[in-house]
Amino acid sequence: MQTGFHSRVAFFLLLFLALLPAPSQTQPPLEFDVASIKPAKDFPGQRVRNNPGSLEISNMEPTTMIRNAYRLVMEGQLTGFPSWADKDCFDIEATADEDPAIDLAEARQRNLLRLQSLLVSRFQLRTHWEDKMQHGYVLAIGKKGWRLKPLQPGSKHSTSQGRGRLVCRSCTISTLAGFLSNIVQKPVQDDTGIQGLYDLNLAFEPPDADPSVGTGLPSLFTTLSEQLGLKLEPRNILVRTLVIDHIERPSSN
Repeated sequence: MQTGFHSRVAFFLLLFLALLPAPSQTQPPLEFDVASIKPAKDFPGQRVRNNPGSLEISNMEPTTMIRNAYRLVMEGQLTGFPSWADKDCFDIEATADEDPAIDLAEARQRNLLRLQSLLVSRFQLRTHWEDKMQHGYVLAIGKKGWRLKPLQPGSKHSTSQGRGRLVCRSCTISTLAGFLSNIVQKPVQDDTGIQGLYDLNLAFEPPDADPSVGTGLPSLFTTLSEQLGLKLEPRNILVRTLVIDHIERPSSN
């Protein structure tokens, strides 16, 4: 699995895509008109540019592309991949004729569907879905009730995640659960039932911090309890999982 900087950047991209409505593909599969796939250049970090009629991906592993395309925001939702698919990075530039009347959110949804088709045609991706019990956490409301910061007037969605830091403005609790899944490296299921949008600003001791070099910050569990009135309870949960049956290195352009 990915670790360190790449993992944090990749998950930030996933959470951005997860804010879009779920794509629906009831008509024939959408495809890009032209697509170039090459081994990654020397690019610092990872990048996705998802615009109407075009998609640019820089320095990304196939596993992360799959998580983006299928909106898998929890740890453990993708299994069955060979080691190279989680290490080898590629650059993608793809374009399609897009209806100018389609709004930005829908155009981005359509590009996710095109990315699915591209993974099937160029990486020979074959998958199936399974529901699997996995050890993870449930995000629940604490004994004293939840306390979340209401939105500031004119607040727009933005996210920023670093080591021991999480800022999410105009954020749903389900999105928070996705971030927490990345931090604790286990699936996290939102069981709070809390609806609406909130501003979150959390600082905590990173779970993998060296205990001999303390930061003076509370643990993630304490921060969630004291600031938000929420708690993470360890539990076996049913996770909708995408299983890779087959994948190959991409065919030439």
